[in-house]
Amino acid sequence: MTEEAAKVDEPVPIHIVMRFADGFLSAEDTIAEHRAVIAKHGCALIGKLGKTLGEDHITQLRKQCQEGTPTYLFLVQKVGREYEVHCANVLDVSRNLPVKEKSLVPKYYDRLGISSQIALWFKVSRISRFKTGGLSDYRIASSKKRVSQALRGSMAGLFIIEEGIAMDY
Repeated sequence: MTEEAAKVDEPVPIHIVMRFADGFLSAEDTIAEHRAVIAKHGCALIGKLGKTLGEDHITQLRKQCQEGTPTYLFLVQKVGREYEVHCANVLDVSRNLPVKEKSLVPKYYDRLGISSQIALWFKVSRISRFKTGGLSDYRIASSKKRVSQALRGSMAGLFIIEEGIAMDY
């Protein structure tokens, strides 16, 4: 098999865009709270309430992390008419909270009583502010549309994205 043919069979790396809202459930500055855990432990767990990812996507994300493929969680919050975007480096993904890693979860999860409602956990090593326009380098994996179109046109809290030029339909 040629090197080109082998590349065709390799899956394109995927990343995640997840909406968050500091005002939701009276949470404080969630980014700052996760950063404080990262500063103390070197990583933190970010939870996703509600709908989770399919097992195939979780498996692909975990494989990317294990192989050292850069994998990102983009945290997006609407502020006025604009979006505030943060980018986290993903180390692992799980549907269940690893008991031995409970210290990696910011205290507000328990304070608000949401820990048991989390359907998906992202273990991250860094969270930094990201230029909103930087998301134009990514597209929705299934539709190939712009991430900005999906954010404006859908109420979904989670999007699977990949690098590449978006298609304008």
